[in-house]
Amino acid sequence: MDEEAKEVNSHEASNGLIDLLSKEQNFLTADELAKKMNLSSKSIYRLILRINNSEKSKGNKDLIIAKRGKGIRLNNLFNKNITSIENPINRLAPFSRRNQVLMELLYSSPKEIKISCLYDKYYVSDSVISNDEIYMNNWLSKFGLKIKIFQRNMSVVGDEKLIRQAISFLFSLSEDHDLNDLLINDSETYKKQDSDFVYCQIQKIEKDLGTVIPHPYDINIFSHILILINRYRKVGNKKISGLDTLNEEETKFVLMHQKIYHIAKEISKNIENYIGKQLLDADSYYIFEYLLSSRTVSSDTVPINTDRRVIDIANDYLDIVSELLGRTNDFTDIRNDLINHIKPMLNRIKYSLNVKNNLLDQIKSEYSEVFTAVQEATKIIEKKERIPEIPYDEVGFLALYFAQSLERDLPRIKVLIMCTTGVGTAELLKVKVARSFSNLDIVSVISEREFRQIRSPDIDLVISTIPINDSKIPLVVVSAIFNSNDKQIVSDEVEKIERKKVSVY
Repeated sequence: MDEEAKEVNSHEASNGLIDLLSKEQNFLTADELAKKMNLSSKSIYRLILRINNSEKSKGNKDLIIAKRGKGIRLNNLFNKNITSIENPINRLAPFSRRNQVLMELLYSSPKEIKISCLYDKYYVSDSVISNDEIYMNNWLSKFGLKIKIFQRNMSVVGDEKLIRQAISFLFSLSEDHDLNDLLINDSETYKKQDSDFVYCQIQKIEKDLGTVIPHPYDINIFSHILILINRYRKVGNKKISGLDTLNEEETKFVLMHQKIYHIAKEISKNIENYIGKQLLDADSYYIFEYLLSSRTVSSDTVPINTDRRVIDIANDYLDIVSELLGRTNDFTDIRNDLINHIKPMLNRIKYSLNVKNNLLDQIKSEYSEVFTAVQEATKIIEKKERIPEIPYDEVGFLALYFAQSLERDLPRIKVLIMCTTGVGTAELLKVKVARSFSNLDIVSVISEREFRQIRSPDIDLVISTIPINDSKIPLVVVSAIFNSNDKQIVSDEVEKIERKKVSVY
């Protein structure tokens, strides 16, 4: 096969032709297209045949129309979806494409799927598919899973629990947590029905527990049940293996939490009735794990039967973070919150359950010193308590409690109001600033001359109607009218000062 024929048969050439036609409203001749693509006219017609045959195999009409005497263009029937050529599945970034392929493979595991069925919709070359395979294998290896390829078929093989962990992790990568968009199912009706069913199960859990499951733990349970439904629907219970019966430790754990396990069993029974398939016994235990790993207790009090180890870990965090930040306040105001968070966190780590922290980047940016201190404390506690590595997402959640305490304890920001004379307009400005910012302590209203005589001021900010180039104190210039733009200027500067104070205090 010559080089041109290879190119014609490639996904890249098909994608290139669709790209060209999607940008044109009028007919183009085969010669015009051939010139743009550096191919022969004959090769263009081969590509059209290949693309249209691919569409027909999926039950669709021809994507490309070739009319004698007029030329070639995209089918008008596709005009309403023309954006799908610029912006859809075949335009996904490599990261998104691989994740969607992985999700489809994981849901269907251990069933094999034809590579053409997985990749035709993306219009990518064989070399891209090979690169995807390497990437996906590397990613799956972290979960103890691997890709198997046989006669142009692809599948994921490995332990069922690890497969579900991998699917759960892919769910967590959805920033907006629109879980329905991630469901691999041919029927839109199923998506809506599944969502409604799972939502009802979460409402039942909350009613039976007498509490509300907070975010993001509700998402974890929601996604786990959806995964369960789709796994059984895709492959049935006969092909699902690797879910062992309860061992001695797990049985003992169930006896300690019989109420929660009973709820898990009821949810399993409801799922069986919904999908018409019998679940394995171990599935009830995995739902039980998720319930235990969710924060379902009040943050105001600590349950009487709280494990001493959990309390010790919380106390260690309080002591170490206080010392690292040089705080006289030992964060006792967040002690109960921390204890109630750590207990389910340890369960999540034990069962390898991931909780996505969408605020992680903001936490690291806004409270960098706090996050670093909590991270350092985590390393010490991991070693002392022999805990597996605590993920960054969890460290971020812990850091939020400390940041919350610091924000509550922030001293008020001391402000000077300054204008040319220190009277009249400055007094008016003082009233307007005080009305707009309750966290500011306006120490005095002064003139420029008085300001320059200050030697060692204990002042955080100067709000002035006149510019001062050599001010050693942070200074913002506003109008005496103090309009919305002026408020924003002051607000931005106050936010900067508060960040610094969080670091210091």
